[in-house]
Amino acid sequence: MIEQCGPSFRFDRPFMAWINNGEPKNMGQVVDEWLRLSSV
Repeated sequence: MIEQCGPSFRFDRPFMAWINNGEPKNMGQVVDEWLRLSSV
């Protein structure tokens, strides 16, 4: 994950809640969401 998201990557509570919200996700979707959230 750090390779794709950069050294500032962290699993915080809101991000973990999004990952575990019941919708199936692949690793690419998780990376895309982290990049979207970290650019805000």
